[in-house]
Amino acid sequence: MEWLNTNSAGITALATCAILLATVAYVFVNSWMHSEMRKTRIRNETPVLSLRLEKLASGFFDLVVENMSSNAAYDVVFLEFPKPELTGLSAESTPGFFQKGIKYMAPGQKYRTFFLNFPAVAELGKFPDVSIVYQLQDHAQRIHTHSVTFNLSALHNTITFGDGVEVHENLAAMQKELKTIRKLFKHFLENQ
Repeated sequence: MEWLNTNSAGITALATCAILLATVAYVFVNSWMHSEMRKTRIRNETPVLSLRLEKLASGFFDLVVENMSSNAAYDVVFLEFPKPELTGLSAESTPGFFQKGIKYMAPGQKYRTFFLNFPAVAELGKFPDVSIVYQLQDHAQRIHTHSVTFNLSALHNTITFGDGVEVHENLAAMQKELKTIRKLFKHFLENQ
């Protein structure tokens, strides 16, 4: 007990240092949590656009721009978009929303335009990556810039007919129909 009484100032200083260290650690953890919560809130308030290619028929694709978030997007501007010759289209066929932008996109709203004539691109013998860079604003007028790159070489030699039916399956169905037509024709000739 006497040792505690003689060293009470040192023990108090050590306890104070421990409390000070715990308080400093608490302040750092809280500031980190506050920073993460702020980043998460901004991320949740940021509109998310999906730019994707949707197949129309073998070798032909639409570009779909869709607001996938629950937040409206304002002043969507396309800063970079492919030259028409990279998509197999004519210079006059550049979509209006690429040229003029989109003032307002509600949640779930879509824009669709014919975008890629792959047979025309394949004739060039090059399959470049095609990039689209766009910028938008959220409701707080914060500006967000994004880029989407399409690898056109991934589309090379992926021939399908209709809605993804493989070529050999389609040919088998056509051969079956041809056999049926031959039987009907043979039956027709025999009964004449």
